[in-house]
Amino acid sequence: MFNDLLKYWNSQRIAYVPAKLQEVEAAESSLGTRFPDDFRRYLLEVNGTRDMDTNYFEFYPLDKLKKWTEVDPRFLDIPDHAPDSFRPEDFLVFADYLQLCWGYAIRIDGEKRGEIIHWGMLSYSPICPSFSTFIELYLADDKRIYTIQISPSPEGTAA
Repeated sequence: MFNDLLKYWNSQRIAYVPAKLQEVEAAESSLGTRFPDDFRRYLLEVNGTRDMDTNYFEFYPLDKLKKWTEVDPRFLDIPDHAPDSFRPEDFLVFADYLQLCWGYAIRIDGEKRGEIIHWGMLSYSPICPSFSTFIELYLADDKRIYTIQISPSPEGTAA
C-alpha cells in the first residue's frame, strides 16, 4: 500500500523502521483506541522517519506520536473557527512541516475518525478524510497540504 512512499523516501536516503505489531498494539492500548486501518498499516509497513525530507516534512515514528493535548503549549489553544465538535484529545499528531511551523494530525476517535487536519498556533484546517489520501496528496506535493484554510468547507475537507 505504501510502496510509492517508500520509493520516494528511499530516493532521498531517508531511513525508516517499520513498527512491530506488539508496539502498535501497546500504543493503541495506552491511548485507549484502535488506529484507523490505513494508519495502522502505515505504522506496520513504514513507521515514519528520523529525518526531514527535501521539502522539510518529518513523519513521526510510533515512539514520537503525541496527542494534540501533549504537544508544545503554544499550539494548545482551540482556534475560534474550529467546529463545536472539535476535541483536541481526539487527534494524534503524526508529522510536521518546517520544524513545527505547523503539523498534521489524524483523528483517532470521534465521528470523523481517520480525518487529517493541519494543526498549529490558532489554526485548524481539515485536509482530507483519510491517511491514505493524505499520503497521495503528500507524494503529489499537492497545495492542500500546505494551505491552512481558516473556514472549513461544508464537507469538512479543504477545497
